Amino acid sequence: MGKIPLSLTIVFSFYLLNVATADPMTDCIALSEGGQYRKALQFCQESCNLYGLGCTNLGWLYEKGKGVSQDYRQAITYYKKACSMNDELGCNKLGAFYDLGLGVSQDYQQAKTYYEKACKLNSGNGCVNFGNLYAMGLGVSPDYQQAKTYFEKACDLMFGPGYVGLGWLYEEGKGVSQDYQQAKTYYEKACDLDEGAGCTNLGWLYEKGKGVKQDYQQAKTYYEKACDLNEGNGCNNLGLLYDKGNGVRQDYQQAETHYEKACKLNSGYGCNHLGNLYAKGFVSSSMWRGLDYYKKACELNVGTACLAAGNYLRYEVYETEKITEVKRDQARFPGYITRDEKKARITYYEKACALNEGYGCMEFGYYLYHIEDDIEQAKKYLDKSCNMNVGRGCSILGSLYQQGIIGWVNNRPRPDYQQAAKYFEKACDLDYAYGCTKLARLYYDGNLTFITGHEVAVEASLFRQQRKEFLELNAIKYFSKACDLKEDFGCVLLGGIYEDKKDYQNAEKYYKKAYDLNHNYSNRYYNFIKRIK
Repeated sequence: MGKIPLSLTIVFSFYLLNVATADPMTDCIALSEGGQYRKALQFCQESCNLYGLGCTNLGWLYEKGKGVSQDYRQAITYYKKACSMNDELGCNKLGAFYDLGLGVSQDYQQAKTYYEKACKLNSGNGCVNFGNLYAMGLGVSPDYQQAKTYFEKACDLMFGPGYVGLGWLYEEGKGVSQDYQQAKTYYEKACDLDEGAGCTNLGWLYEKGKGVKQDYQQAKTYYEKACDLNEGNGCNNLGLLYDKGNGVRQDYQQAETHYEKACKLNSGYGCNHLGNLYAKGFVSSSMWRGLDYYKKACELNVGTACLAAGNYLRYEVYETEKITEVKRDQARFPGYITRDEKKARITYYEKACALNEGYGCMEFGYYLYHIEDDIEQAKKYLDKSCNMNVGRGCSILGSLYQQGIIGWVNNRPRPDYQQAAKYFEKACDLDYAYGCTKLARLYYDGNLTFITGHEVAVEASLFRQQRKEFLELNAIKYFSKACDLKEDFGCVLLGGIYEDKKDYQNAEKYYKKAYDLNHNYSNRYYNFIKRIK
């Protein structure tokens, strides 16, 4: 959320209104500059018969819906004509439409063709966007040397985003040796050219102390310039300094101001952080406003915001009609939600998972199992969450194997304790306390196989004793970890094991800890005290 990822740098700089040329182009430009788009339309149409730039201007009117109904297909028609007349701006815009799938199916090969032509026609935009395709491996195999070549050409054309691209390559060590000093040099050049992304990334180097001495004041200076240049992520990072009190006095109002501007500039992180301020009640009594910002951040592909939006909507349905913000706030938070919002919750979890937010995968997988009864799909998403180190996801999967819900045979559950133990163990390793308790119970209940490698050679009675000791030792081990992680039931069961072993000192210790964690265990604790007196 600090620096500007290269994948976000499809450059749309479009110098529509400040190119001096002969009539009717002059009238097209002058009227457009004055906001008289309907009048401009006629002159732009006439200029399209004469100049490629005229067609580009006409395409822009259709793209933005200025003086006409917005129509991407018409815009594409005019951009194609402009590009055929060797107008570099038209070629670059056409490439962007194919890159993003606006009015056409997304097609990186077509985007590559038009970006390449734009670059050959000395469009800095085209060179940067063409370089991005190579840097990100979109429609081509990743090739950082090729990306570097095109970013360098953009720099030769004094186009700021080219310096941002080069800085990114050196910062990340992509196709070159990682070199923060070199990255800093390129970001400085970009910032000097008033390229906001360069200022943001330069500020990030100072904030994190990458290749320079950590300096929050310098970071603040560059973030302020980026924000003044309407670079959304710069505003977001400036807001974060005030939010966390890094280098400045903590000030949630200032944080709100900068996050709000970031969000208006379509910074997903800005919207997400603004949502956090409302959700935590730092800037307003209306915590429900946080949901609106999480929704927008989710639309801008911030996975944590999709998860947060889903969590907002996970409570009972109280109303079927539209609910006012005032009525929401009269309720005990989280308060009222509509039926439609209840349904939307799952959509947010699914998108969070698609954006590699592990807890979103876990919530979506649990929904598929618990509500949809789709075990196969549930396992897929729970597996993904577990692979992303979400302990609860691993634990839920373990429970499904333990109960035999995964792997039914002849319409009957078939428990698989070994698989269950595998997932419980990973959950426990991830410090998910209930996973430790569940694993301990498998040992405690004798559900796991004891393998010594020489059990055939030992007497049956000795083998049984070894197995008992093995299971008990592992039960104690995992109950102990669960209890250390403040899982009260693990403490209770551990106390019971020690009481059975007549180790009353440890039994009292763990019963007392269970009681301290949950007063519902008061009878267990006090009855034990009575028994040993």
